[in-house]
Amino acid sequence: MRQIFGWESDSKKVSASSRKESPKVLFVGSKGGGHIVFRRLLLREVNIVQVLQEGTELSESACANKIPYKSIEHGKEIVPFLRGVDFTVFAYTGCIVPKETFKRYQGRLIGVHASDLPKFRGPYPIQNALVQGENKLRIVTFLLEEKVDEGPVLLRSDQCQVHQNRSFENFQTDIAYVAGELLARTLFKIKTIKPKKQKGMPTYAPELTREDFFINWPQHPARQIALMAYPNQREVYARLKGKEVTLENPQVSELGFFGNYETGTVLTTGKGYHIKTLDGILYVDSIRTPDGGSIRLGKSPVLE
Repeated sequence: MRQIFGWESDSKKVSASSRKESPKVLFVGSKGGGHIVFRRLLLREVNIVQVLQEGTELSESACANKIPYKSIEHGKEIVPFLRGVDFTVFAYTGCIVPKETFKRYQGRLIGVHASDLPKFRGPYPIQNALVQGENKLRIVTFLLEEKVDEGPVLLRSDQCQVHQNRSFENFQTDIAYVAGELLARTLFKIKTIKPKKQKGMPTYAPELTREDFFINWPQHPARQIALMAYPNQREVYARLKGKEVTLENPQVSELGFFGNYETGTVLTTGKGYHIKTLDGILYVDSIRTPDGGSIRLGKSPVLE
């Protein structure tokens, strides 16, 4: 049995009778992470009485567990289903409900977010955290309010350590497992949880662009560069004499001495390259052109 950040990844047959003991839950989700969260809630015997989704990926699981399912296109389609349930869970969905819904169903709309709110509010918290050099993440459940990701926090997970030996896709799957477990715990303990107002300076997590993966040699330490590449197919970018180059699979090197070189200086040491960074040495498998072509680097070139 594998452990995922301290949670058991086991599975068991769901008992329909035991689900009746939990609050009635409307599940609103999407494909990918939403599907994983849905399955975890079922395995923890959460009483899901209706599934809504932008798409059809959850239909098979819902039907197999005799749960009514409906595909929706707009957030306003959710409103009629809110009346007959105790709580509505939103997981991995950008579905936006009408503003008046938040006031009418205050305290009954629950979301899950892959960052320790108010840090990294927005749709891409994991990617933004990694690009900024964070290698430990938390997942939170919270009450939805009109302003996105600003509602009071219900529960926080333990820290989830980034392990770059796993693919980024597998890491995201692991995060979704934890999100599902945390939601189940939240729903079963909801009557005893005191929501806590978010504290601290908020940061935001927009969709990243190619420019976000360019190295700033005077400011980025080696560990941050390695983390930057993790959600970008293990690639980051730099410039050599004004032209863009791609650095593949950057890793922190244990090489302890690099002489008196400026940051960004490249030295070849057999297979791969070692590059001087702000705080140490970065190893990369290759340095190539954006289209995959080879580059003649010359002697001790300096990347920009």
